[in-house]
Amino acid sequence: MRADAAVPREGGGLRVRKALLSLGGIGFVPGAPGTVASAAVFAAAWGASRLAPEAAVFAAGCTAAAAAFVAVTVALGPKAERETGAEDPGWIVADEAAGALVAVAPLADAAWWVWLAVFAAYRLLDGLKPFGIRRLEKIGGGWGIALDDLVAGAGALGVGAALLLGRTVWHAG
Repeated sequence: MRADAAVPREGGGLRVRKALLSLGGIGFVPGAPGTVASAAVFAAAWGASRLAPEAAVFAAGCTAAAAAFVAVTVALGPKAERETGAEDPGWIVADEAAGALVAVAPLADAAWWVWLAVFAAYRLLDGLKPFGIRRLEKIGGGWGIALDDLVAGAGALGVGAALLLGRTVWHAG
């Protein structure tokens, strides 16, 4: 038996799954791939928000993209877990992208500091997983991979909404 016979070879299907689930390889950045992926999505969304003709178009685009990332995670995540032998491997960051897009959907016209606060809230909620968010991972499969990030994104969205409302009230008074 050859020495490398025990090492599974990556077929084309696994390569495609890894490319989609890792956002083109961002998930393989050493250290904090979820934070890097989230920052990349926030930066791309910031740029898109400046190009969107109106806030509703930006929000709809974020929602559609988040749904696509959830679909990829739910459909491909479980097989990638089985093939790599890891539960919710850190390189799967399509779920982080989905959560980040949920968080930024209402921020089209927001100031840079609101974006920064929402990013910090998202990473904090996704990292610490308070308020029962951690329990969502136990669902398992693709939904277990994705739901905690979606709820963290929704929590960060709440922070952003509060900041936007507070700013509106402050300037109105």
